[in-house]
Amino acid sequence: MIGGSGSFEIREKRFKARLAGDGVSLASIDRLRDYAHDVSGKLSFQCSGSGELSRPNLVVSASLADSSFFGRAIAAESQPTLAARVEEGHLEGSVAVARGFRLTASGNVFEERAPIEVSLDAPSLASLLQFSPLALPEGYGASVAAAGTLVFPTGDERLPTGAFRITRAVADFPGKPGALRVSGDIRLALDGRRLSVEPFEISGDATTLSAKGSLGLIDPADLEASLSGTIDAALLGVAMPDLALTGQVRVALAASGPPARPRLSGEVGLRNGRYRVAAISQTLDDIEGTIRFGAASATGEVDAHAKIGGGDASVAGTFGLEGLSPKDFRLSVQGRRITVRYPEDVRLVLDADLVASGGPSGNLLRGEVVVQHGTYSRDFDVTLSDLLSKSRPAVTATREQWKEKTRLEVRIVSSQALEVRNNLARLTGTMDLQARGTLAEPSLVGQVVLDEGGRVTFRDVRYEIESGTLTFASARGLAPILDVRARAEVKGYDLTVSLAGIWPRVEAAFTSDPPLSDEAIVNLLLTGSAPSTTNAPPVSGTLASTAGSIVGGAATGVFTRPAQKFFGLERFQIDPVFTSSGLAGATTTVGKQISPNWSVTYSQPLFEAGSREPVVEVEGRISQSWVLRLRHDENGVYLVDLRRRTRS
Repeated sequence: MIGGSGSFEIREKRFKARLAGDGVSLASIDRLRDYAHDVSGKLSFQCSGSGELSRPNLVVSASLADSSFFGRAIAAESQPTLAARVEEGHLEGSVAVARGFRLTASGNVFEERAPIEVSLDAPSLASLLQFSPLALPEGYGASVAAAGTLVFPTGDERLPTGAFRITRAVADFPGKPGALRVSGDIRLALDGRRLSVEPFEISGDATTLSAKGSLGLIDPADLEASLSGTIDAALLGVAMPDLALTGQVRVALAASGPPARPRLSGEVGLRNGRYRVAAISQTLDDIEGTIRFGAASATGEVDAHAKIGGGDASVAGTFGLEGLSPKDFRLSVQGRRITVRYPEDVRLVLDADLVASGGPSGNLLRGEVVVQHGTYSRDFDVTLSDLLSKSRPAVTATREQWKEKTRLEVRIVSSQALEVRNNLARLTGTMDLQARGTLAEPSLVGQVVLDEGGRVTFRDVRYEIESGTLTFASARGLAPILDVRARAEVKGYDLTVSLAGIWPRVEAAFTSDPPLSDEAIVNLLLTGSAPSTTNAPPVSGTLASTAGSIVGGAATGVFTRPAQKFFGLERFQIDPVFTSSGLAGATTTVGKQISPNWSVTYSQPLFEAGSREPVVEVEGRISQSWVLRLRHDENGVYLVDLRRRTRS
């Protein structure tokens, strides 16, 4: 709603008028219709005027309600207000937001080239920027104060002229209030064609910078700017949380040319740097590096080296720029004797020679990684339910475009045997693999070959590896083809187990000497009970014994596994013996690996300690083909067994 009244004295050419409005939609104002998609709200105002038409006296006040600027709704307490008064041609006016900012202007508005004094005090720069398309990142803040004079153009002049001083400029980072501030005043000059900034200083924690520059305001616009000094790299980490970098950054940069695509020259260096690679829980230490920008062309060079995992890493190469954005690059990456503990409980010592290159069409990572040594030593428990359980559905990862555009051509080989040494296995092997595909969907081609003589223990049965390969041949994915052959001796039976198939669809085949059925072999492996040819138990008794052994073993494992770790034993268990009529007894067994090739096992009946002698067994590999076993059985008989292992 708008209303008003007024009068005009024709002879004296004087007037009096009053005008007021309440809740006027900004969209209904002709001058603002072009901005209706960015600015909305309701305007309330009061205006009164009197005096001569050529030099009127005016008083204006206005406020907004329910406003929105560039998609951001303005809170009720942050709505702007305007107050202005013109007397005898002299203006005094202000636009303000409570506890946010205050912009003032004063001067003669009717005289040509009369200077207008302007000032800005913004304790909260965010309060001012909310009325513009710009915004500070979340958690950041700033405070600015400035003052100066402005002369509006006349005649053929296109832009105003003036001079300004920024008397306060402070930047707050998350958790670091006052992280950067300007020392002294920043002086700016506007000559109608160009905005110039005189040299000024920026300071902060371990940060000292000098800057200056100028910007052309008439097309074609051009930029001239420079920045030099040192920056605490931790401030960059605050600004970019994913960049966990510390150290000292040296800057000596200049920019020139079109503001949208400036040319950079100079260099940026890092000294005493430290960067944590969270993905693999590794840290780059003692980083020393330099990035140089060529003044004559939009290119740059990189040269850096660091310590990581007890070894040395370096990167060197070139890149092209399109404005401030990378256009193409070619980097050589080299690593020597780098220890990597990834995945968890895997320790790898690597050498690497890689080349990373890229451009608008995509990226390529190629080269070779040589595993000098690798071990896996974590103990864990595998139950029958683990082996029979179905695999969990794969979790769909967030797709990242740069990973999808990065192809792989990396050979991964081992120069020495890789080892698995834990409570279940003593294995060694070698690998020769080729990583292909993309970083988003990698694939492997090649083989992992297990060395003969390795051992795997499951449910107290020790399997000796005769041969084994994991072949990767799929163009997509990482599923290997297994072909493993192992041998075990249980109760005088020489058993052979073969595993073949594409993981996880692996089929098992069993043979024995003397011959047994597959069911009898599985029962022998699970329960340790030798089949009887004279008085074969009924099927129900066999099932009861097998089920009781599995369930009892799981129950006693709750107590024996902590004791095994406490005493440093490879084996400590209590095995209940079940028949169809119930619990028939129990046996305690302890085992210790006294050297890589020799082990000792001691077994004692738990409820019949006085009636049966303990079983003591010492076993060792005296060559790749011969195994010596010394045994004292429950009847007091000493046995010596020398056996030659041969592949069938």
